[in-house]
Amino acid sequence: MVSDTFFWIQSELPQGLAVMFLYYGLLLKKGNNPTFETLRNCFSLILLFVLVFAHPLLIFPVVFLGLYFSYSNGWTSRVSVYTAAFLGMSVLKTLFIKTGYDSQAMSGLRNFKRFFPDYFSLNTQTDFLWWLLTDYYLLALGFGLLVYLLLKYKKTIPLFFYLTFFLAYSFLINVSYASTGAEKFYLENMYLPLGVMTLIPLVDLLSAKRMFAKHLVIAIALIFALRIGAIISRSEFYCDRVQYLLELIEDQRAAGQDKTILPESEVNMDLIMLSWGSSYEVWLLSTMDGSSTHSMLIVNDPETFVQSRDLGNSNVFFTLWATYYYDHLPPNYFNFDNRNDTYRILPSTD
Repeated sequence: MVSDTFFWIQSELPQGLAVMFLYYGLLLKKGNNPTFETLRNCFSLILLFVLVFAHPLLIFPVVFLGLYFSYSNGWTSRVSVYTAAFLGMSVLKTLFIKTGYDSQAMSGLRNFKRFFPDYFSLNTQTDFLWWLLTDYYLLALGFGLLVYLLLKYKKTIPLFFYLTFFLAYSFLINVSYASTGAEKFYLENMYLPLGVMTLIPLVDLLSAKRMFAKHLVIAIALIFALRIGAIISRSEFYCDRVQYLLELIEDQRAAGQDKTILPESEVNMDLIMLSWGSSYEVWLLSTMDGSSTHSMLIVNDPETFVQSRDLGNSNVFFTLWATYYYDHLPPNYFNFDNRNDTYRILPSTD
């Protein structure tokens, strides 16, 4: 499924999914060495904590795979114990350690009340079905093949788990992001757990039936070729995006302005897409070559943003959601030469 998401690395969701692969690899690895078992349990516990706090949507793939492997390995197995621990810790985190990020991520649940009962004609539902045919065809093929094999081998309970989690998760995303203006590149990131929940049981089932071994290399090569092709097809756009940000930085440096706030109406939002990450992206692009850190925010309404911030302080780094004092940031990565001027709102980048 990865094409745009390859270039959109800010999201904690694919990062959490990568950790989840390692987590289940440790839990499912078999061995009799006591030292190895102790180390494996220690690392598994560490990764368990990481997964609980990584992203609120990770609960779907983590619990699904926990149930899937608990069914095949036994309900008293190590996987079952860790899955129960994950659920318990997730509940405790929700009750006692509430974060603004989690609240924002789950705020789309209000759409279930807003659109009730007309869920199936939402734009996100129809778009998702179309993307399954045009872009996410491997997911559609994997879904059909996995359902067929689970039916063929009469694995009713795993089939129930899979259909329940797949449909519930896709329904959650499509309803939560309906009429929000969320772009396809962003929703692709949200759909990634569907691919994981399909791929892992499919590989597990085919390998157990010895149907996959002789075709393994060919299948992996084909999947990689298709996804690399999709990534390359999107690379020009993201290269243009980086170049556009670099041009903004250079234009403002040439004008002696290194702390600026720009309205979205004055930049090419077709390239920027999401403006909330502009301060971080500009920081990285301006500093990575050893130059001084350039501070730039792109916001929808600069005047409203300014009213909620103390722009009179010349020793702070502003982002959309937080303010960081220069002295609290590592100088190896944040090279703030200008500690005299404050942020300025620019009416135009021309």
